[in-house]
Amino acid sequence: MNPPLRVGDLLRCPHCRRWHRVVKCHNEGTAYTLRMLYFDCRGKRYYAGQEDRESRHETKAAFAE
Repeated sequence: MNPPLRVGDLLRCPHCRRWHRVVKCHNEGTAYTLRMLYFDCRGKRYYAGQEDRESRHETKAAFAE
């Protein structure tokens, strides 16, 4: 079980298998949209999951580096 996602956490990329930092991109919108988190890999942005929810990808807290 993965810990809940938070901005700045690291996510193991399903594309390149490297760790990428999770970021928040939306600053306005619905409650659902505001909780959406993303990561960037090879010049593309991918959906990571919802803030405070478990990701389907392997993650670790930012302070665990």
